[in-house]
Amino acid sequence: MPSRQNPHDFRPLPGTYSRIPPGMANYIVSLQEEDEGPQVPMKRSTLYEAGIARTARFQRRLQTWLEEQGLDAQVAYMGEPTVFPMVMLACTPEVAATIATLPGVESVIRDTEDLRVLS
Repeated sequence: MPSRQNPHDFRPLPGTYSRIPPGMANYIVSLQEEDEGPQVPMKRSTLYEAGIARTARFQRRLQTWLEEQGLDAQVAYMGEPTVFPMVMLACTPEVAATIATLPGVESVIRDTEDLRVLS
């Protein structure tokens, strides 16, 4: 009989990077709320697609900015777009601090979990 996983075991967030190069860490970039005018009811699928599109737009702008600044080598990984207004990435602390100052970014939070103990 296969062993069952404990439902209370820690699992890394989707998009986190488990093989972090030295000098880098996983970060969660939380995006500011967008002023979209009056709230109108929408289908769940429309809300989902809008969330994915929003994080994808931010990721494209971030990737372009990183390349223009010559900082792209200090980012090991960027997670897939999510429906939530956040982006997961593995980068240097310096890049994370710089991203925190960009327009549209609410905060950048370092993931302090040691993923090596999960392997």
